Amino acid sequence: MIVGNEGGPRNFPQTFYCSLVVIMGSIVTAFIFGNMAALLQQSNKKDNTLSDQLELVQQTMKAIKIPEEMQDDCLAYLQYINETPDVFLDLNKFFKLLSPCLTSQIQFELHSKVIKDVDIFKRCSDIEITFIVKNLSTFLFLPSETILRFGEESLGMYFINKGYVDVDINKYTLDQEYLYERTIRSK
Repeated sequence: MIVGNEGGPRNFPQTFYCSLVVIMGSIVTAFIFGNMAALLQQSNKKDNTLSDQLELVQQTMKAIKIPEEMQDDCLAYLQYINETPDVFLDLNKFFKLLSPCLTSQIQFELHSKVIKDVDIFKRCSDIEITFIVKNLSTFLFLPSETILRFGEESLGMYFINKGYVDVDINKYTLDQEYLYERTIRSK
């Protein structure tokens, strides 16, 4: 342990204590290195998952002969999703761990403000708002991606929780009737 003239432990309690200190030091060092290795593995796992997804998507798009521009849009979307925090995935895992009652209360707390800010829902009771909140789905759109065009069938009503949209209105004349074409794009 200590280098010098008779600097070692002289009796059993001293030997036991020195051995215990060396063993504990080794355990702490192993714990630190183990955690560092786990963190590195976790960051590499996310990168490998993205690489696997991109490779699968590229192979599939080439196999079904999707136009080059559409392939670029698909890849851009995957990269955008990858750069977005995994809050929604973590939130879904979190909700699966909770009871339905707690999940409903937390969802109400998270989403009710967005719904109550819409004029037609301001007079709704908490029960009605809870019904709307339970039926919400989260969608993520790329900037400048077209969300909805005039004449398309919609999946439902859209609430914008984060971000902005542009609404383009084109006016057409058809036998003195005016038709308006609306296109909604994310910003």
